[in-house]
Amino acid sequence: MRAALTLAICSMISSTTFGNVDDIIALKKLYYSSSESKSKTEKLVECNKDITLSSSKLLQGYKGMSLLLTAKQSWNPVKKLSDCKKGISWLESSIAKYPNNIKLRFLRCSVQK
Repeated sequence: MRAALTLAICSMISSTTFGNVDDIIALKKLYYSSSESKSKTEKLVECNKDITLSSSKLLQGYKGMSLLLTAKQSWNPVKKLSDCKKGISWLESSIAKYPNNIKLRFLRCSVQK
């Protein structure tokens, strides 16, 4: 339910200042389907491998989320902790740059319990 609400709200907001709109829409769809299976999460991580610190902040946020999903699905505690720290770092750095961006905040909200 939370993911559907987040997707609906994020879809209403323009993405033009945060990267290519088509890329972000495709990435958003892949992100919401990636929680269903490990293979989709691996595909999401593969799509995000070219995202760097010079990429748009929204894309950096999605990279952080993909790392957090990888951590969630990992069985190795060392890899789980490592991916979790990296994911939080990517997401929080993008939120620090754009603290009022609702899309980034919804991404963070979707992993908080």
